[in-house]
Amino acid sequence: MATLKEMISEEKLRIRVEEVSHEIALGMQGKDFVMVGVLKGSVVFLADLMRALHRRGMCPTVDFLTMSSYGQSTESSGAAKIISGLHEDVAGKVVLLVDDIADTALTLKQARDHILSLGAREALTCVLLDKPARRRVDFAPDYHGFSIQNVFVVGYGLDAANRHRCLPYVAELVDGGGDK
Repeated sequence: MATLKEMISEEKLRIRVEEVSHEIALGMQGKDFVMVGVLKGSVVFLADLMRALHRRGMCPTVDFLTMSSYGQSTESSGAAKIISGLHEDVAGKVVLLVDDIADTALTLKQARDHILSLGAREALTCVLLDKPARRRVDFAPDYHGFSIQNVFVVGYGLDAANRHRCLPYVAELVDGGGDK
């Protein structure tokens, strides 16, 4: 059985998602945009962020991109694969790419490059968690919720071998985990 240590409470997540939605609303003022969630980890953050943006008078269209770099491991393979592409045509559009975490940033950079290769006018990135200590590429998300240390985290959509996504808070996986 895994041992979990709460890092970011449900209340802190709620408050920060509202703050990030405000930052995005200021940056996207007057722009129609498409939110693209990187599945599966972004789903909880994306849903809360989408509702927070709605409260600010914004209603972006939504699509999803399925990518994998971890599989069943707690260590990134170093090569992200696109498993399922977009259904929305993003050519000429502004895209806000939403993911759970910027860790090595390989997946996020590859996803952004893919969106741009589809003809998007602009591709911005937003992550719940930013973990700069693990970067393998020179990349910083345009928007982020929290910066964290180099620990393996689960909850609020993040998982370890597809477990713990349902937690309403973010927790460090103290044992039985690695460094995602």
